[in-house]
Amino acid sequence: MHSIWILLAAGFVLRICFAATSLTVVYPDEHFQILEPANWVINGFGWKSWEWYHGVRSWFVPSLYMPLLALLKILGIQGGPVSIYACRIFTSLFSCAALWQFWILLKQRGLGVLSQVVALGLLAFSGTMVVWSATTFTETWVFCALWIAMPTVIRNLKSNDIKKWIIAGALMGITFPMRIQALPWAGTLGILLLLTRKERKIFPFYILGFLIPVTLQGLLDWLTWGYPYYSSYKYIKVAVLGGVVDSNGVSPWYTYFSTIGNNLGILFWCSFFVLMGLGFISRKIRWLKEDFWIVFPAVMLVASHMLIGHKEMRFVMPIYPVFFYLIAIGVEGITLRWFSICSWIRKKLSLFAVSIACIVFSVVCWHFRFSSDHFPTNEMGDLSRLVYEDGGLRGTSEPCILLVDHYWVWTRGEMILGQKVKFIEKRSADIGETELQECSYALMQSWSEKFFRDRWIFVGKDRWGNSVYKRPG
Repeated sequence: MHSIWILLAAGFVLRICFAATSLTVVYPDEHFQILEPANWVINGFGWKSWEWYHGVRSWFVPSLYMPLLALLKILGIQGGPVSIYACRIFTSLFSCAALWQFWILLKQRGLGVLSQVVALGLLAFSGTMVVWSATTFTETWVFCALWIAMPTVIRNLKSNDIKKWIIAGALMGITFPMRIQALPWAGTLGILLLLTRKERKIFPFYILGFLIPVTLQGLLDWLTWGYPYYSSYKYIKVAVLGGVVDSNGVSPWYTYFSTIGNNLGILFWCSFFVLMGLGFISRKIRWLKEDFWIVFPAVMLVASHMLIGHKEMRFVMPIYPVFFYLIAIGVEGITLRWFSICSWIRKKLSLFAVSIACIVFSVVCWHFRFSSDHFPTNEMGDLSRLVYEDGGLRGTSEPCILLVDHYWVWTRGEMILGQKVKFIEKRSADIGETELQECSYALMQSWSEKFFRDRWIFVGKDRWGNSVYKRPG
């Protein structure tokens, strides 16, 4: 058990430390659809994307951050990098809870210590999963909610307790106000209950529990948008039927195979196929009923997203722990076939597995965590932080920032700057004296800075070579 505690503690520390030391986003939506509107409510400034003007988004996930932002406001912190770090740490704590519940799921299945250690070690030290753990996406919250809830659902398969099934349904129902597209997972569980003779009688109580957060979502939309379930209705009408989603790019149905492969990385897939292959060769793998109840909903979630033209890796990220769960089953088959000589060997192998997980995955996975095919990032959050730290905007009545050859969504908006700001987007060839006189700072990619190099004051660069310049005087 000491090995398990070491892995859990290390996984917790990695997630919290990453959240507290990185402003990098995987995609701008995690900031502009969540933190900016939350900060707008609490502090009065924050850039709202088009979804918030059309009522396409629910206020549920942004509201999760509002108490934290209100507390920071009481402490004298309104926006700025500290607020973003705090929100990321807040998210990572729930990711830590999901990691804990994943271990509970392995333990509930009766897997041996070595199987738990290998699967938990891969999950705890995976650079991919650590990066996702701090993101403020609705998908990240769905990931946390699903894997915090799954042990309760699986445990209840051996119980007909009405109260427990209502609780299980409510836990799964929380994913609905977070992200309506997560419905296939909870829906598949409901269908399995309905189709299974033994569990059919508790199906109504699962649905009753599920409807509790769904009803609360309707009330929240009523309070914020004026109509029950308005955000769900507008999302389907505007984003799906209106073609807005597809306007952001349409990909073939099989895209997620390569997306998931690239995102988890070659090292993980080598581990997965080797361990699962050896597990099958051992002929000792025991498939249980609960395995199907974990894997099949994940398959249905991916299948449903394959039908949607616009595809992004974050949409299917909540299924990732399923692969680690399967690894645990494969390792269990290996240990039952070849490593059942004595308990002493299995204990030593557990400690060996911890050492390998710590060394290999902390070095290799972290080294590749931001490679272009792993996590495509190209944002100017660090430049916005440099502007904030330089302090030239404070006390300015109408602060303005010039974005040169770059789209505004990569700036991290107004929250990181700690105040309301006007952004002006211009190509370097179209910059005129009006913009040069109006704006105090200019953010740009490296190849655009030759225009400013001899005219403005250089402030700094980010890790990608993008630059920030300050107007003299």
